[in-house]
This record gives sequence, C-alpha cells and structure tokens, in this order.
Amino acid sequence: MSCAEDSSSSTFKMPTPADPESKRSKKRAAKQEKALADREEAKKRRKAEEKAKKAAYRDELVLRGSSSTTQVKVENGKVIEFTARGVCRPDLSPEENAKLAEEARRNRHLIKEQKKRDFLARADGNARILVDCDWENWMTEKERNSLASQLMYCFSANKRCERPSHFVCSGLGPQMQQAVSRMCGSEKWLAFHTTKECVLEKCFGGAKSSTTTNSNINESPPATVTTGGSVVLASEDKPTEETKKSVSSSSFDLSAYVTSLSPENTVYLTADSDNTLTGFEPEKTYILGGVVDRNRLKNCTKLKAERLGIPTARLPIGEYESEQNNYGTFSRVLTVNHCAEIILGWQETNGDWKTAIEKGIPKRRVGQGAERKKEGDEGKGE
Repeated sequence: MSCAEDSSSSTFKMPTPADPESKRSKKRAAKQEKALADREEAKKRRKAEEKAKKAAYRDELVLRGSSSTTQVKVENGKVIEFTARGVCRPDLSPEENAKLAEEARRNRHLIKEQKKRDFLARADGNARILVDCDWENWMTEKERNSLASQLMYCFSANKRCERPSHFVCSGLGPQMQQAVSRMCGSEKWLAFHTTKECVLEKCFGGAKSSTTTNSNINESPPATVTTGGSVVLASEDKPTEETKKSVSSSSFDLSAYVTSLSPENTVYLTADSDNTLTGFEPEKTYILGGVVDRNRLKNCTKLKAERLGIPTARLPIGEYESEQNNYGTFSRVLTVNHCAEIILGWQETNGDWKTAIEKGIPKRRVGQGAERKKEGDEGKGE
C-alpha cells in the first residue's frame, strides 16, 4: 500500500446531518408538536374553568338580590356584621353600580381597620419584647443589614401569631435606621415601636449610652442628657397621621411603658446567663440583644445587663432536647427572630416549651449536636 493511500484513509470526515425525512426525525418532531398542543389545550382549559367560576359567582350574587351588596353594621366603632363584597350587577343601572362599588370600597376599609384594632388588642395582653439595638458601632454594615432583616422576620412571625406581642426597638442609631428603612413597609409595621435613644441606658444606667465607640463593652461613656428624666421621642418616633387611628385604639403607650420599666418587670435574655427561664409573664418585658457579632463580642449582653442591674435568664433549650433533636452547645446563641419566634410560640401554645423550641430553632441545626459528637468520636478513634 502506498503512502498516499494511507493518508487518504486516515483523514477525518465530518458526519452528515440527520436526514429530516428519516423515521427518527419525524418521530421527534411529532412528539414536540404533540407536547406543544397539549400545553395549549391545558391553558385553554384553565381559562375556561376560571371563566366558569366567575360566571357562577356572579350568578349567585344576582340570585341573592339585595344581599349581594356589601353591608356593614358598626356598633361603638366595631364591625359586627358584613356580607360579600359588592360587584357589578346586571340588574342595576351604571349609577347604582358605581354607588355600590364605592360603598364596597369604604366598607372594606372599615373591615381592614377593625382587623388592625383586634390585632393590637390581642398584643396588649401579652409579654413585651424589647430589642436592644444599641450596638451599632460594634457592627459592620453587613451585620447591621442582617439585624434589619431579623427585625423584619420578627414582624412577619408576630403578624401570623394568634397571641402577638408589642415589640420595642431601642437605641436605633442613624445607620440602623437607614438599614431598617430599606425593609419594605417598615414604617407601617403593626405593634412595632422604635426609639433613637437607648431605653435601657435611660431607665437603668442614668445619662449613659453605649452607642459611642468604646473598647470596653462593660463600660458606657457619657452622652447627652435628655430633659425631664424620660425618653424624648424624635419626630420619626411619633405616630404619623396614617397610623394615629391604629395607635390610639391600643392601650400601649410608649412613653408610659418606658417610665414603668424596672428590674422587677424586666429580664435580659442571654445564652451566657446561669439562670434558666421557666416561662413568660404578660406583665414583664423580655430583652433580646440586637447584636450580630459573628462570635466576636463574648458575653457582651450579659456584661451590659449586669452593669445596668437587669436580671438575666437563658432559654431552656438544653432541657428540652433529645437524641433526635440534639442542637449542640454551639447553637444556644440564636438570632433575634428565632428567640422571638420561641417567645411567640410559647404564648400561642400556652406554655409548651418543647413545641415552641422546635418551632423556633432553625431546621438546619436539628441533630447537629449528635453529628459533631460522632465526628469527634471518629477523630479520637483514628
């Protein structure tokens, strides 16, 4: 065999494209067309079902006659009876339908306001939760944003709860205020109250504030003194015109609440405490340290509570864990929203610690204590 023949036999040849008329290509194209036709048919079927539901609902309202209009009875400022919302009725003139729609909008507003008043009334009868946000200068921007997100999660959990609480965010500095303002709708959070000045420093530590930079956390440098011996709310802390009705319907008064704080009705929750909490009393305030430090500031909340003379306690997480849900010693320090969820869960379950802790502890931490112990045992064996 010649050298030329060897080179020609070893050259690479591009594969020819699939023949569109081949049996495999036709089968693939038919399958794609069938899938597309099925999707279009399902879309048309869903639209027809939605249209039929709307027509059935409209016919039902027409058959009920005058009861289809939205009627609300208000007695002493409380909605006691209402029917279905008003819709366009074919048996009425355009002017009557317009009047009906306006009445429906007005009545829905009354129902919404009544729900807000009921929510605040339920919150009045439970324990207060004070978030000590007076750690701004010890946190980075990322940590401050993380704390703002935790406050948003607290509001979300409180809103869903049947037995909510009033939250007081104390010592919100300018940077923390900016971080919280980025949360959508934060200015309208129900049962959330904020103060620029640290309530704890004012009530328990005199005219001192820990917001200024200081290397010793257990010491608090002097700050400006407010007149009258009480916390002076800034203009941002005062209720706006939009929320005056909701705020006035609640018996919670922030200024009166601040002056009523004392060591007898206040407990600082910290994982470093030697005292174990047995339950939450509705007349007491429970303080959560609003600090995200990534384990940099050891014992910071306990040292501050001892300096101010505030009793401390820890959540009984270790007392209610088992081999299946071993959380490990490292997980005793929880975020603000997880602690708040445990408090709200305890109130909602009427003192069931086990259910409240299982609900509040993040799922990723369940069983981590046993896993770390197993890894340690394997390391020792090697």
